[in-house]
Amino acid sequence: VSDLQPSDRVDISGIDLQRSGVEFEGYWNSPGAFIATQVSEVPDQRHPKLRGRIQAISAEPKGFTMYGMPIRVTAGTDGDPDRSGKGTLLDFSRLAVGVRAEVSCKVDEATQEWTATKVELEGVKSSDKVKGMITAIDLDGQAPESVEIHGLQIVLQPVQESGPENAFGRIEHGTLMLQALQKFRAAAHTAVG
Repeated sequence: VSDLQPSDRVDISGIDLQRSGVEFEGYWNSPGAFIATQVSEVPDQRHPKLRGRIQAISAEPKGFTMYGMPIRVTAGTDGDPDRSGKGTLLDFSRLAVGVRAEVSCKVDEATQEWTATKVELEGVKSSDKVKGMITAIDLDGQAPESVEIHGLQIVLQPVQESGPENAFGRIEHGTLMLQALQKFRAAAHTAVG
């Protein structure tokens, strides 16, 4: 029963931080860290992916800053697909401070330089997220607990009102999803019959 009680911290105890990609949902804290309010394991997430607002633009070298990380843009950086779904190159002039973007990156292991491989500006969801492989861990029991993805600090601070749902909430949502799935299966069975 004690395991079902809500925790006051973001729980990453069940995630293999050495082998799995991790997705953090949260918000940017102006002193310089991404504050995680939810976390989940993501299979095969080797390269970082960020979703949020552009904080600064750099003309030379071409790039922008998101969550305090300078991200370089190259001539081969992909942008939003066209109407036919075909990939297009990024139009750098569309980038501006405050614009929401979803950015796929690669990181040079030697220099730790971030380079955007794709920048999507259309249909970007309103939630802020960071995905990637953990490269540094500071879970010593002393606040603030944090991890890093290639220099981007993610703080696992105590949960407030908008924090992750507790085990009872997950059970409730899982039950609702199972009910919807059973209704769908019954309707499909009726349609086939």
